[in-house]
Amino acid sequence: MDEAAKISKEVAGILRHPLTHRSENEKLILQLIRHSGAMPKADIARSTDLSAQAVSVNINRLLDLGLVHKKESQRGKVGQPSTPISLSPGGVYSLGVKIGRQTTQVLLINFVGEVCADRKFEYSAPVVNEVLSNIKRMIDEIVGEFDPEVTDKIIGVGLAQPFRLDEWSDELGVNPALLDDWAEVNAAQELQASLKRPIYSINDATAACLAEMVVSPGANRSSFLYIYIGTFVGGGLVIDGRLHQGASGNAGALGSQLVFVPGKVEPQQLISVASRFHLERDLQKQEMGIDSEGALESAAFVEWVENAAFALAQTIISSSALVELDRVVLDSSLPDKLLDAIVASTERALEQIISTGVTLPIVEKGHLGSIGSGLGGALLPICSEFTMMNQTAEPSFNA
Repeated sequence: MDEAAKISKEVAGILRHPLTHRSENEKLILQLIRHSGAMPKADIARSTDLSAQAVSVNINRLLDLGLVHKKESQRGKVGQPSTPISLSPGGVYSLGVKIGRQTTQVLLINFVGEVCADRKFEYSAPVVNEVLSNIKRMIDEIVGEFDPEVTDKIIGVGLAQPFRLDEWSDELGVNPALLDDWAEVNAAQELQASLKRPIYSINDATAACLAEMVVSPGANRSSFLYIYIGTFVGGGLVIDGRLHQGASGNAGALGSQLVFVPGKVEPQQLISVASRFHLERDLQKQEMGIDSEGALESAAFVEWVENAAFALAQTIISSSALVELDRVVLDSSLPDKLLDAIVASTERALEQIISTGVTLPIVEKGHLGSIGSGLGGALLPICSEFTMMNQTAEPSFNA
């Protein structure tokens, strides 16, 4: 049987897909193409410092496996026509699961990060059994939509979730007993019986940061802070082109950052100042929602964004004092017009706070929105197995 058509096999007691057993040179080439786009073999050799022969051997192997393909030859230049090598969208597939405080999402993506299927389940509080049963249902629905040509190439599942789903019940306004089970449950282990594939775990905001890094790479963004305003605010950190997760995987836990808020004597956690949940609550008091036509000009949003921007600016300056950042990417599940206002207000706040001795980064708007965490989760198995990036590790729970 052709290797690309085989389903997962067991190696050293771990269920892994045969396509994931790639050499370092193959990973290096795949990572280069993913970051820089289609390239002819000669350019790949120059960019990787591999010999022309080594590049040819590795490219031919990747072509045989269906992980890359040849594009139309480029003519009109000096010498022989060059043939760009590109990633094959159907080379492999990956599932991403995002467990959030108000939403659970399941995605199926292809090798280039395009979303092939998407399911979502919403709730007021993430009750363990309810969330896990709906994840299984959504995965079954998605897998059932595709034939074996796709499902046999699903290499793993990336699980993105807050590491402390049992906390902040007061902030959510829910009974703490509804969240207590998350302190004991291993979601990856609970799901393993039905998934039958390696599971990779990552913090939800860090997953969104990974998606931003992989799907939206930009010039002069080798080191950037990613801030995501979801139900609760969170973030991720990229240093020198690598996602920094920290020893426990919780680096970039910006929600716990202490900030000063006008009118408050004691410092507050960022999570209580710059989270979507509190904005929604304040808008509801004015009988409005975040999608309401007048939300942008409402007193609730004006007050919230002023405090949030001031708090975010403090967080950015503190982070910049520790790590020299090129950019700060601000993203959110909020509507674009509200996110635009947050970015602009944060830029203004940065100009008003003393930052002597610190080089302030450029603040940019993110473009992934609510799909970021799920997409990052789905990208995690692909990045772990087909790139040289060290931000990913072995599956957190293997079949």
